[in-house]
Amino acid sequence: MAKNVALRSRIKVGYLAIGPYDLVIHVEAPTDEALATFLLSLASKGNVRTTTLKLFPEAEYDKIVGAVA
Repeated sequence: MAKNVALRSRIKVGYLAIGPYDLVIHVEAPTDEALATFLLSLASKGNVRTTTLKLFPEAEYDKIVGAVA
């Protein structure tokens, strides 16, 4: 899908949503800072609000939980 070369952020997939959000997109970026820059750039155009979630793949989740046990 769309790619922002300058910020190295990539929109992987987008979904139309029913509920509190109209659209949900999955964006990948090399760093949290690159993602924040991408989102601020997007929001600066107006009429956009974002909510960010950081997700962990299952292997990383297992590692985090294993460190607690």
